[in-house]
Amino acid sequence: MSLIIDDIATLFDLLEAMGLRVPPLIANKPQAAADAYMLALDGLNPDDLSAAVAAFVRTGSDFWPSAPKLRSLVPSVAVANIDNSEEAWSIFWGMICGSPGSASLARSAAQGLPWVAGDADMDRRMKHAAQALGGPRKAGSLLERDMGMHRASFRRAYQAVATEEDMTRKPKALPSQAAPNVLLFPAAGGDS
Repeated sequence: MSLIIDDIATLFDLLEAMGLRVPPLIANKPQAAADAYMLALDGLNPDDLSAAVAAFVRTGSDFWPSAPKLRSLVPSVAVANIDNSEEAWSIFWGMICGSPGSASLARSAAQGLPWVAGDADMDRRMKHAAQALGGPRKAGSLLERDMGMHRASFRRAYQAVATEEDMTRKPKALPSQAAPNVLLFPAAGGDS
């Protein structure tokens, strides 16, 4: 049984009864806010919503939760949203520094070949994150002293793609004609 608009109205009443200040959008445009929550919470059932509210209460927050925040607190969704950007960075950096190397990764990406066999999600997200570093070829020439910054840029881009895919429930398309130095995400020290 999916959520209905009455479930969202009950949610709003419950959050208000908990003493949380009603955000202006919900106070001024309750129907638009309810529609937005329905859209973001699509596919959940009342039990999922109850579990998310219970998890939210345990956080001790004094602020009204956004719909994406509530969605991320649903136990089944939270398990699916495990951050593996660090693992992806380790795999990517190992491939850049060792075998197959940055030139080979660039050729593989141009030919549409996978970098990570057996995990299409990680493969796609790594290719997007590599663009945050200027592409795999440029990543091979990054300075060691700036590695912390490059790692953070890669991980932020990877997480951004993962979040977008989780919210839209669709894989993010890879850029078809991106030049090697085109950045799809802002990167500190990058040439965006």
